[in-house]
Amino acid sequence: MSYRFNLPWKFYLSLLAVLIIVTYAWDQFDDDYLKFNIKIISLVFTLICVFSALQLRNGKAEPYKNVLNAIWNIETAFVFVYAISIIYAKILYGTEPAKSFTDWAENNPRFFILLTNLLGLVAIARAAFAFTDMFKTSIFKLHEKTSNSDGDIQTKEDAYIFNYHKNESLTPDEVQEKKRDDISGSV
Repeated sequence: MSYRFNLPWKFYLSLLAVLIIVTYAWDQFDDDYLKFNIKIISLVFTLICVFSALQLRNGKAEPYKNVLNAIWNIETAFVFVYAISIIYAKILYGTEPAKSFTDWAENNPRFFILLTNLLGLVAIARAAFAFTDMFKTSIFKLHEKTSNSDGDIQTKEDAYIFNYHKNESLTPDEVQEKKRDDISGSV
């Protein structure tokens, strides 16, 4: 059983459970600004989860995950190197390290806020892609069932012919010849 976007019901129920927990958490705070931020984060998380599931179903999620991981790894490396340099300055020179990044952040608050929000968005997107990956098998199974029940592709033979006709302008005879060549080449 699936709902809109042809995704499994387990995905929607789990996403709803996460949002209910987050809703309970934001009700515990009195700060309206924090409540607003949690609502925005929840909305972004939900939208990216659905986007991620759709990309996963279509086999196109990997490039997005790779870009997000690259950005996250670069940011983590920067923070690590910066923290280590502060520790080394304290150990080697015995002085309080210069807080150049803190000074920069105070002098450029808008850019700092933009940067932290973008990195927060990357963290939320990574979490959404990881959440969606938990449902990878059921998303693929449902997609496979739906493809077969539509009557488009019933067998491997149909899929083979469909792919050749879709990607190339081949006649049925040319498809059979191509198939024979592929089979004889793989044996």
